[in-house]
Amino acid sequence: MFVGKMVPSRDLSAESLCTRGMSIPLITLMAPALDGGIGRNIVNLANAFHEMGYAVHVLLNKPVGPYLQLLRPGVSIHHLRRNHHVFGIPSLAAYLLKHEPSVILTPVPRQTILALRTRRLLFAKTRVYVNVHNTYSRTFQLLSARKGRTRIRKIRHYYPRSDGIVAVSNGVAEDLCELTGLSRDLVTVINNPIVTGDLAELAAAPVDHPWFAADQPPVLLCLARLEPQKNLPLAIAAFEAVRNQVPCRLVIIGDGTQRDELERRAAQSPHAQDIALLGHQGNPFRFLARAAILVSASSWEGFGNVLAEALATGTAVVATDCPSGPRDILDNGRYGALVPMNDAPALADAILRTLSKPPATDMLKNAARRYDAHAVARAYLARFGLVAKEPRPSSEAGDIAARAAEQPPGFAFTIFVPTFNRAHTLPRAFRSIEQQTFRDFEVLIIDDGSNDGTNALVETWRAKVDFPVVYHWQPNQGKSAAHNAALSHLRGELTVMLDSDDMLVPEALERLHYHWQQIPASQRSHYAGVEGLCAHMDDHRIAGDRFPQDVFDSDYIEMRRRYGVRGDKKNCVRSDLLRLYPYPRFEGERHIRPSLLWERLSLRYKFRYINEVIELIEYQEGGLSHDRFGLRMCNPQGFRYYYKEESNVLGKNDELSRRFDHHVKYVRYSLHCGIGLVQQARDIDSPVLWLVALPMGTLTWLRDKIRLRHKKA
Repeated sequence: MFVGKMVPSRDLSAESLCTRGMSIPLITLMAPALDGGIGRNIVNLANAFHEMGYAVHVLLNKPVGPYLQLLRPGVSIHHLRRNHHVFGIPSLAAYLLKHEPSVILTPVPRQTILALRTRRLLFAKTRVYVNVHNTYSRTFQLLSARKGRTRIRKIRHYYPRSDGIVAVSNGVAEDLCELTGLSRDLVTVINNPIVTGDLAELAAAPVDHPWFAADQPPVLLCLARLEPQKNLPLAIAAFEAVRNQVPCRLVIIGDGTQRDELERRAAQSPHAQDIALLGHQGNPFRFLARAAILVSASSWEGFGNVLAEALATGTAVVATDCPSGPRDILDNGRYGALVPMNDAPALADAILRTLSKPPATDMLKNAARRYDAHAVARAYLARFGLVAKEPRPSSEAGDIAARAAEQPPGFAFTIFVPTFNRAHTLPRAFRSIEQQTFRDFEVLIIDDGSNDGTNALVETWRAKVDFPVVYHWQPNQGKSAAHNAALSHLRGELTVMLDSDDMLVPEALERLHYHWQQIPASQRSHYAGVEGLCAHMDDHRIAGDRFPQDVFDSDYIEMRRRYGVRGDKKNCVRSDLLRLYPYPRFEGERHIRPSLLWERLSLRYKFRYINEVIELIEYQEGGLSHDRFGLRMCNPQGFRYYYKEESNVLGKNDELSRRFDHHVKYVRYSLHCGIGLVQQARDIDSPVLWLVALPMGTLTWLRDKIRLRHKKA
């Protein structure tokens, strides 16, 4: 029977502490081998977890691959000799019994099934999360029809039994659900970890190839596996059309089964002297940073790592609009040209346009910041229910805050305005924005399906103001969906959300900016933002309570639960943090408690609280606060999710009475969702407290049912 074999040269300090009984969670990342895009992602994620202070194992079916040596010392490599979902159970069971990881993340269906079967056999408490990296509808076409159907059936059966499904792009998530019939609510999207601390150093390494000298014609670069999926003959055809008009060269970096075929195709080209296939390169970033354009001609992608890598090095991108990642990464063409698949003339035209007018390097690098490895790792940790720790100081990894300072966002603030059929109140919100004394901001309006002329109102206003106004319309899905839709469009360092029926005081941005700047730059990475007071619009009374001091550093949980501060408040929040914490969505529901976001941030970040009025508020008839009971009954899944997280993570350190209340409400909303007792007990970390809370939760649920019956009558 296999026992995990450790590479002897590695220093496993975090794991050693774990074996001595200290509470350092162990995260295990499974993979067939460390090659390809999945292998690179696992290395970047493992290194980021390790730098944040977690014990990390990489469990490989084949401990080989070009990225094996890129793992940090302290990340333990283990060999799982059998990968079969039945015959591999003894090997994985031996590993689980010996190491007892807190979390296992699996990237392929076979390993996912193996992990879930082994966990069930051992009754282990290890959480298993599925990582979906590719567009299954395309990759399964390479299988026989029978194998494809079998794979889909197993995914449909096993994936919902995991603790969570994480897809690397929206397109991958949608493809998975469409192919298998799984609910979209089961899938969280977290992009790949691309930007590592050593990327800038790798990109600056010298290149000895003469084509990359400063006085040479521009180089078009294809960086891809030489496989049919990447459609490199299309890239060569487009290059030939471009070369007929302007001097340029094509370099292809990568290896694969099509190498001989591509070499023959290049040799037959009328511009063969300007095409070079350089094979696999250990450090492709040095070529990428010196290329004029990265060209991607793929027929499909799971994410498209190389596109994000190009943005991170400031290199322009032209890509086919294939499923699934390019449209997400390039933000619908904002950060690079998107062209139809299999259209060589269109690809050539886009290359020519980009050569004549390349995008700003700083803009591209800013766009890549959302793929920072530590930021992505924090998003995974939040999904795992683990507390994200600060990265340990390391000469091998740059600090995210330092890189943010080097690559500042486009604006100091984004004023985000979600709206739904509020054309009658929007003008006063707009007037309050126009009156701001601090002018370094943009306005982002997410229209959640209005049909009252809001679009015309916005267009009229946009034409007359002297600051950027971005407007997006979407079908009505609720305020949390509008919040999530805004995340990919935030260009300000800080974001202020302004409800469409409220008003900012004229000095709001000025005072928020002043207090943010008062926090020493070296400490801002520990802060989420600045929060001030709200006042009622009619009589300017303070809403709720003031803070304990005029300037006070604390967090949301401490402020509410220790100091008892209540009432609406207005804050500005770091945009990079908002992107890490989208609201979960549930089919048929439109609301989840906004405090979920603030409590998640409280696990790691502080706010600077100020006793200054930032916003004037007015409660509207039919608003979210108008019928709280009806809101809860229409959104039981969202409330169950909230109280599950309160019980397992956010409120774990609360006094017993509050924890009991959380468990009561967890039972209440679980029953409203039709979730049975076995599943409830399985999903909760404190089954004893859940059992004690079960009678009260059941009575509360029955009271709700009676109240609903009377309400309908």
